Amino acid sequence: MEAIVGGGIATLLSLMVLSRAIADNPFYRFAQYVLVGVALGYSAAVLVNQTLIPPVTQALAGTASLETLSVLSVSAVLLALLATRFGRQRFSYLANIPLAIVFGIGAAIALVGAVQGTLVPQLLDTIAARRFQTVDPAGLAGTITLVLAVAVTLLSFTYRQRGEEPTRPGRFIRSFGRGLILMAFGVFLASAVTTYITALVTQLQAIADWFTQLASLF
Repeated sequence: MEAIVGGGIATLLSLMVLSRAIADNPFYRFAQYVLVGVALGYSAAVLVNQTLIPPVTQALAGTASLETLSVLSVSAVLLALLATRFGRQRFSYLANIPLAIVFGIGAAIALVGAVQGTLVPQLLDTIAARRFQTVDPAGLAGTITLVLAVAVTLLSFTYRQRGEEPTRPGRFIRSFGRGLILMAFGVFLASAVTTYITALVTQLQAIADWFTQLASLF
């Protein structure tokens, strides 16, 4: 019975979301608000239980380390500055300080992660010597093509001074590199569409299975 009830709720929400394909309606809005509310509530619960409560409990019990107390003090100051956004807007400019810190740290972490986790490993793997040690002509040709494609794509991002006209080879490299980028975006888009279609088919199959289970009760 629990599977029937849970599947019914999932089926109802799925049909509400799919109704957006016909027109914008209150049922789709309701499902959207439920999704956003549940996601925010779950994130807030995890944040409070795993990040906020443990150090505060340690600080109140007198067992917190100096590092924990320092983090709590800085966090309290930043929260106090952020609270100036509410109420009178006289000192609201102070809220820009914690926001700038949060966005700056987030951007730095994302940039470092992209460079260390994606760009550098891809470049090192592209120019790895083992790729050129293969005796397979097709594999060697693929490796050379990959290296040239990566080089042309990176060269397409070269910048020049204002008013400086690019040379003919420069224009060709830039156009060819942009073409490779568009091809890559096309592959990514096709992969995303395939994933979405697979998820849609899976959800429709789940809805059909629920109706089958419901019909078996009568």
